[in-house]
Amino acid sequence: MLCDCLRQLWLLTRKNLILTKRSKLWTLFELILPILFTLPIIILIVKNGTIQLSPGRAFDAVPLDGGAADVTRAVGFVAAIRTRWCNSREVSLAY
Repeated sequence: MLCDCLRQLWLLTRKNLILTKRSKLWTLFELILPILFTLPIIILIVKNGTIQLSPGRAFDAVPLDGGAADVTRAVGFVAAIRTRWCNSREVSLAY
């Protein structure tokens, strides 16, 4: 079974290489033009990109019950899940 799949993959790859040799212009379009289109974009991103790193934070262990109380629990400087996700205090969640 695996040998049949590998044989078919080899045959399709060989066929593709033969077709590539026959049409040089199409090979040029497939290889060179995508590089020419993406190269300016990559250069702009690398040249003008900035990296901003946030300072690291340490979190203490939080006991979780696996119930609805976990959704409303605020831990330290982090707001509760329903406040962060829904931006509201009155949200009904269903399980």
